[in-house]
Amino acid sequence: MNIDSPNKYGKATEEKIQRFESMIGCELPIEYRNYLAKYNGGKPIPSNFDLENEEGLTLHTMNSLSFDGKYYDHAWTYETFKGRIPKQLLPFGDDPGGNQICIGLKGKYKGKVYFWDHEEDNLIFKFKGVSLVAESFNEFIDGLYEYIDLNETEIDRILRTRDFDVLERLLENGHDIEQENEYGRTLIEEASISANAEFINFLYEKGAELRESIALAEQNAKFFEEHKPIVELLGNLKRI
Repeated sequence: MNIDSPNKYGKATEEKIQRFESMIGCELPIEYRNYLAKYNGGKPIPSNFDLENEEGLTLHTMNSLSFDGKYYDHAWTYETFKGRIPKQLLPFGDDPGGNQICIGLKGKYKGKVYFWDHEEDNLIFKFKGVSLVAESFNEFIDGLYEYIDLNETEIDRILRTRDFDVLERLLENGHDIEQENEYGRTLIEEASISANAEFINFLYEKGAELRESIALAEQNAKFFEEHKPIVELLGNLKRI
């Protein structure tokens, strides 16, 4: 396994780690603490993992101790999801859809890795959307792999790889720009979810209807700063 862009936002010094531990009210599990001290975020490659009933999920972003209030900042993520994610868990990364990958902090959860599905968010039954991923952080990292979906459609592959040239050829060959995928979303709606401005502009110029694109982008922008420009872009397109 390789770590892409380690320490991109500076080293996680002992002072920073202790400052964050003071904020969350407990010590970080040792395996994750060691990872932060060495890499402070970064992007593990490969980056796919499985749940009990779903395979090929993607670790998109790993949080960093930057204390700059950005979407990748551990302190920002902690404050953003406090009260939504069970207090026994700490989000340390996310998938492309904004679901959180968490490390257990206390009791029987400590040191284990969990997946929190934001679509199952429940203020009363907080563990409703939580699934166990690995018994330890090292087990999670060591188990990441490259997922190859033999049933992946060409459209899904284009969106995943952001292959603009193939998308352009596909539309030139008659693909319906308003065709819905299995989730009932069109190309431009999926591009809005993944914050792909280039695809959005291209598809809109080709006549794609915005449909629920703005609402989908606004939902992600509540939690991820990188999606805010997409909301602005879609708003500008709507006014044209």
